[in-house]
Amino acid sequence: MLIAKPKLRIAIDLAYAQPNDAKACSYAKRLLKNLGEIAPAHEYIVIGSKEIFRDISPPLANTRHVEISDTFVSSPIGSVLDRIRIAARGAFLFLFPFNVFDRLRKIYRSTYISTKLLAPFTMKDINAQLLFCPFLDSLFHSPDAPVVSVIDDLQYLAYPQFFTAQEISKRDRAFRDTCRYVSRIIAPSEFMRKVILANSNLKAEQVITVYTRGVDEIGNSVEGSEDLLKRLGVQASRYLLYPANYLPHKNHEMLFVGFNLYIQRHNKNDLKIVLTGLPDDRQQFLKEIVRRMGLSKQIIFAEYLLKDDFALLMQKCYAVIIPSLYEGSGESLLEAMSMSKPILCSNVTALPEIARDSALYFDPRKPDDIANAISRLVNDSALADDLVERGKLRLRELGDGRITAKEYLQVFEDVLSAL
Repeated sequence: MLIAKPKLRIAIDLAYAQPNDAKACSYAKRLLKNLGEIAPAHEYIVIGSKEIFRDISPPLANTRHVEISDTFVSSPIGSVLDRIRIAARGAFLFLFPFNVFDRLRKIYRSTYISTKLLAPFTMKDINAQLLFCPFLDSLFHSPDAPVVSVIDDLQYLAYPQFFTAQEISKRDRAFRDTCRYVSRIIAPSEFMRKVILANSNLKAEQVITVYTRGVDEIGNSVEGSEDLLKRLGVQASRYLLYPANYLPHKNHEMLFVGFNLYIQRHNKNDLKIVLTGLPDDRQQFLKEIVRRMGLSKQIIFAEYLLKDDFALLMQKCYAVIIPSLYEGSGESLLEAMSMSKPILCSNVTALPEIARDSALYFDPRKPDDIANAISRLVNDSALADDLVERGKLRLRELGDGRITAKEYLQVFEDVLSAL
């Protein structure tokens, strides 16, 4: 006789997600959709702004919204009162055991000022059994429900030079606080799991590896492709695509040097590189580097692209190149595999773990290695075709986003069953 699993009420904290953060919104939307489809009996309580709920929530009957204001969402970097709220909550949780904190919280919440200094509700208030935090830290954790968090980036530990002292302090505080109150941490790769365990006092069984599977449908339309490629000054199959924002760990500078070496060795070659990403100050800095290197016609900044335009660029490129110094997962790899594109890739952090034998690797800190890898792939069509087939196989091995959602649910059930 089969025994039905009890209905779970899972709060999902999206307070830190911003409507203009396409990656975060896409991840949250896929996750909610898959959770709702594979476990429709459970209830998913989304904590976030009205805009976030509108952008990411699928029309599922088992999804409920707990709205928070824009000013509350901006609390980590916002007003003085918001900073006080976070500091007060952290101090109380640090100084007192959970049961003492809970009693103090109940007394404190009876005063008017409590609504200004602490989160406006607990998990019990919104009838949630467990709090899930896809973006590490939460303002809403409380003693009345266990917490499961996802940590996909502790880059500040490996590359502190990429951050200000204030940013390092903020990231480290969020990580240490999360490790203090969390029941389980989900890591999107074994690489990240090892980093988390090496830099915390968590037990091995508290950190679980769950791969981020599935990507958004990029699209298959090629309408308007000639106009787009002409505007960018590139030809189909004669450019490498690097889809990344202009963050320091994305390692654009070393890519430029490596590509310059490749051009010097193949001066009659018309290969180019196309970069995508949101325009910002660092993009302007990188444009100036490219100009001074005399590569403005070979390295193209595509600026901000709509979804269909990005799909066209991905479809028409010869290969995708990822020279990043640090990645905790590998969504760009999955996108390239799903579009049947060969991959040139860094041999560091989680990237080899995700791609396995479906990429041609190079050392991202060595320009000569980058140049040699580009030359090898461009001059060996059989190798490119083989990498495409290996990428398709790797996608099948990993499975889709429903598997990730099932593994998340298993973690939630394990945590609740241990109470």
